Amino acid sequence: AELSDNLREELSVPAPHPALWLDFAHGMGGDAEEIRSALPTAATATTVARFDALCRKGPGAALSALYCYESQQPRVAAEKAKGLAERYGVIDAAALSYFTVHAEADIRHSEGERNAIARCLETGATTSDEILAAADQALDAYWSLLDGICASTGVECELPVC
Repeated sequence: AELSDNLREELSVPAPHPALWLDFAHGMGGDAEEIRSALPTAATATTVARFDALCRKGPGAALSALYCYESQQPRVAAEKAKGLAERYGVIDAAALSYFTVHAEADIRHSEGERNAIARCLETGATTSDEILAAADQALDAYWSLLDGICASTGVECELPVC
């Protein structure tokens, strides 16, 4: 039920989230039709396939994978909106809406996923080992996507070793 409600919101509140992404792209000078017809990068296709495989393993793995992604999104989205405004002068609400929506919505989504994971564990529908394994795989997939973006753009993305 949690995943269904999340999907319903992604497809409708305040608008379908892919449309919000296209609003951002348009605000940055992108062409919506060109973006719709673009093929995903290899890193993107791999990440989507890895998340799809996790979601097909069952509710516990699906919830864990989505929680790993969405629990990071509020902070990431808020920082992106702030950076776009401060560094690039993007102030159009429509262009920023993808980020402002996710800065708020994914707080609810990740809380719901966290609660659903707890219910799965309490009822024995999944084990903590399954949750942790799915989390590890999801985070690896997500971070590999970012590495792929760096590689495809030629931008140095190495983080300093602490």
